[in-house]
Order: sequence, then C-alpha cells, then structure tokens
Amino acid sequence: MIFSFDANVFIDMKKYYPRESNNKLWEIIEDKMNNYEILISKEVVIELKRKSDGLSNWLNKYQDNVIESVEEIQNYVIYLVNKYQGWIDPNSTTNQADPYVIALADYHKGAVVTQEKIHRHLNKNPEQIPNQPHALKIPNICNLENIAYFDIVGFLVEIGDFKNI
Repeated sequence: MIFSFDANVFIDMKKYYPRESNNKLWEIIEDKMNNYEILISKEVVIELKRKSDGLSNWLNKYQDNVIESVEEIQNYVIYLVNKYQGWIDPNSTTNQADPYVIALADYHKGAVVTQEKIHRHLNKNPEQIPNQPHALKIPNICNLENIAYFDIVGFLVEIGDFKNI
C-alpha cells in the first residue's frame, strides 16, 4: 500500500520521537521511503521548508518520493476544495497541503498518514459541515471520501512494525 504523509507526521516525529532516542522508528520510515511506500506531495515539502526546522534537509535525500501534482491529482484537489468550501483558507499559509495529501492517497489508491484528529461532532453530524467548514480535519475529509487514514501509531500497526519499535 502507498501512504501519503502529512507534514505534521514528520514534525511530530522530530519533536516527540527524535532520532537519538527512537532510531528504529526513523529506520522504519526510511525503509518505507526507500521502497516508495511513503510518498509526499510537493506541497508538504513546501510547508516543511516554511517551518525551517531541518526536516526539509532530511527529505532532500528522498526527492524521488516527492510527487508533483499530475492533472488527476490537481482535479481531485479542486473537487475537494470546491466540495468542502471554507475547509482551506486561500489566504492562510498553513494547511495548504492538506488537499494534496488526500488527493495523492486517492490517486495511488492508498492511505493518508496524519497526526490531525477527527472533529467528532462533524463526523457524527455531517449536515453541520456547511456551518463549520473551517473545523474539518483531514480525517473528516477522508471519512467523507472513503479514503483510509492513520496516525503514526496506526501506520506502524498497519504495516506490522509496531511491535518492532
């Protein structure tokens, strides 16, 4: 399976699971990157560069995993942004990569990996989405679009490596 990683996964790994004390986790991620099971949208890399925390330097060795948006991905991004109006603020400098993370997973019939948590109220009451589109999170959109998603722990369980950490 192909996994499309959100920027916050890498950010959280660096912050909460630094390589010095969690080398096995980083080795697993790097192995999946080397096998092209983890892909990253170009927009995620742009988001990471904006934060300038060294992660973009680490990702430089995985340039083949950074995916430019082909027409099908662009079309799905447009569909998502139009369907869930207000979810992405065009004037904001954050979360601009979110629709690309989802579209990349959809294009490869894969799954999203994000540290965002589902907005439970909107998940249980989708009719409220037009009133609170800004509250939508990647997991909400994935549920509505029938795309699998995991957080980093769920990802490790899914690939069968959780017990190896």
